Amino acid sequence: INTFPLWILFVLVFSTLKFEFRYNLLILLIQRKISKRISHDEFKREILEIKLSDSYYKTFARIIKYFVNQKVYDLLVKEYQNHHMIIISSAAPEKYLKPCIKKIFPTFNNEIIVIGASVSNGKFSNNYKEEKYLNLLKEKYLLSGELVEEFYTDSIDDLPLALNSKKVILVSPTV
Repeated sequence: INTFPLWILFVLVFSTLKFEFRYNLLILLIQRKISKRISHDEFKREILEIKLSDSYYKTFARIIKYFVNQKVYDLLVKEYQNHHMIIISSAAPEKYLKPCIKKIFPTFNNEIIVIGASVSNGKFSNNYKEEKYLNLLKEKYLLSGELVEEFYTDSIDDLPLALNSKKVILVSPTV
């Protein structure tokens, strides 16, 4: 599932319940969806810059774990048990993606590599489309010319990575 819209809604609701409403998020949402003054990338980058306590990420992770595709979960557990490297590469913000993966796979002892959208040294990485493949090369999880053994995806947007994979497994595809 696309967790990003859920994250936005979650932060608005959770911050209200905590009596620390995030007006800056509401303003960004208006600029993106109503006035169309900022792009999706600008919107996401600005949201990644909002400072939130760990309780936001941990609580969101407890919710998201109920949306896990059980078949994919079982396949990844089997891969892990067979000592294969598992990399979760997503356009979802890394700030909440990492706690979600930790909550979903608590026995994996932080051995899953997680790459998501992030801002580092002022540079925004959306980890989307071609950038997802390039980030794997940049971090040396994949060498130039090397193919991913098994690649699970739900989106045509992952085509650059799919084209560099031996086996592509389509999971709950988005249309």
